[in-house]
Amino acid sequence: MRTAKPLKRRPPPTAEDWQKKRDKERERKSRRQSRKTSAVLARIGRLTAEPATTTEWEEGFLGSVSERLQVFGSAFRDPEKGTPGAPLSVLQGRKLRQIEKSVNGWNAKPIARKQPD
Repeated sequence: MRTAKPLKRRPPPTAEDWQKKRDKERERKSRRQSRKTSAVLARIGRLTAEPATTTEWEEGFLGSVSERLQVFGSAFRDPEKGTPGAPLSVLQGRKLRQIEKSVNGWNAKPIARKQPD
């Protein structure tokens, strides 16, 4: 009759193991955010390549957003306006899509605003 081998137990994780895990997670999040930021900058670059199709306000908006992305990695400060780690706030993303649609010749609707009661 066979006897069961005793189970080899792993030692409990040390503080150093936890630190390595946290560092790896931070690095992963940082890489993800930089990929998102570079993708948004590429979109803005494609839009500003044809300045004749954008208005002066749109050019200013795209310039300020790209500047903030390059300096800070995010174009907004208030965490309630977007998700953490996102390069643009919700409204900035919506406006960027509208500008893309107008440059590409698609029908762009303005942002609907709530009327005060």
